[in-house]
Amino acid sequence: MSELEIREIFGEAQQDILYRLTSYAFRSTPPLPDEEAFKTLSRLRQAMLLAAFSGDETLACVAARGLTHNVRGKTYPAAGIFGVAVEPGARRQGLARRLLSDLLARQRAQGAVFSCLYPFRESFYERLGYVSFPLQHWIRFDTAPLTPLLKKDLGGSVQRYLLRDHVAEYMQLRKAFVKTRHGVAIFAEDDLGQGQRNNRWLAVARVDGQIVGGMAYEMVLDPPKSVMRVHRFMPLTVQGRYLLLEWMARHVDQTPAAELWLPPAETPETWMPDLTVSSENAFLIPMGRVLDVARLDGLPAADGRFCVQVQDDICPWNTGVWTFTASQGELRVTPGGEPQAVLPIQGLSALVYGVKRAEELTYRGWGSPDPGLAAQIDAIFSAQLPYMFELF
Repeated sequence: MSELEIREIFGEAQQDILYRLTSYAFRSTPPLPDEEAFKTLSRLRQAMLLAAFSGDETLACVAARGLTHNVRGKTYPAAGIFGVAVEPGARRQGLARRLLSDLLARQRAQGAVFSCLYPFRESFYERLGYVSFPLQHWIRFDTAPLTPLLKKDLGGSVQRYLLRDHVAEYMQLRKAFVKTRHGVAIFAEDDLGQGQRNNRWLAVARVDGQIVGGMAYEMVLDPPKSVMRVHRFMPLTVQGRYLLLEWMARHVDQTPAAELWLPPAETPETWMPDLTVSSENAFLIPMGRVLDVARLDGLPAADGRFCVQVQDDICPWNTGVWTFTASQGELRVTPGGEPQAVLPIQGLSALVYGVKRAEELTYRGWGSPDPGLAAQIDAIFSAQLPYMFELF
């Protein structure tokens, strides 16, 4: 094998490499997917792509797009990783790890503080510093129990549009929604391809002219299995949620059931009496990690202080002693101090995202804080259930 070379790829060459490598890695083949349709995928826009070459042969690639990511109520720039693919003859040689480490360094230089992805296997990415989020849920329910809402004055209204004609409002909704819930990540650009724009309705809920929620959906008419399929459910307030549920109820004779994605903490069975909900877990498990410890300044946190030695082989700039001090609801991160424990980056990421309590870290091999230190850390970082929302 010739000497390995890693290069950043631009323009149409990005699409060609991603098409060739990811089609084989993630699709049932042959035949190969339609190349022109693949190249229209919205996630390819504004992507950074690195590829590994041996001579003229492309061995592996990894890509990232910028995200806006809500962590504990504050939004940060983040790197959304996708398109990690290695040719079979080059697998298990550390290429993906090397490419990802290089890509994360470049994403950090562009301002990313966190990184998110959907793994092909959790354990692989856990070794690279990522931690798993709870699964989001795909739910289905009959809409007849929502019809009592039609007799209530909910104090607002819902308008329907073809999404393709109101992309600006759709983007406004997404930018508002990312601020409402821990874990939500959205692309800076429109996440829908042209085909999806043409095949989605947009319902926008307003109160006194202000947007309080919205959803992108399609009407699937196949009696007796007709359903309103909601691809993006984005209530910004409780009032907004009930206005959108009332909109579903208005279609009960046309589509007697609804399907939608919901966060792991949501309890739709409590929305209205007699609402029987069936639920399936998403097959994709979201994961995230801290990309730049030094830039966690300002993270919402309860008052407290601790000092740890952080270890991070993939992002070595994070390795070192850091003191975390929270006061008046905000975290401050400073280098140095007297470390009270050693935390791999997985442990710190799990605490920041709220998916693990400090006492659990020992059992995952992510550090061994003593009970006193664990209590200090848990007082600062409350348990949370992140909901990534974006699919990529």
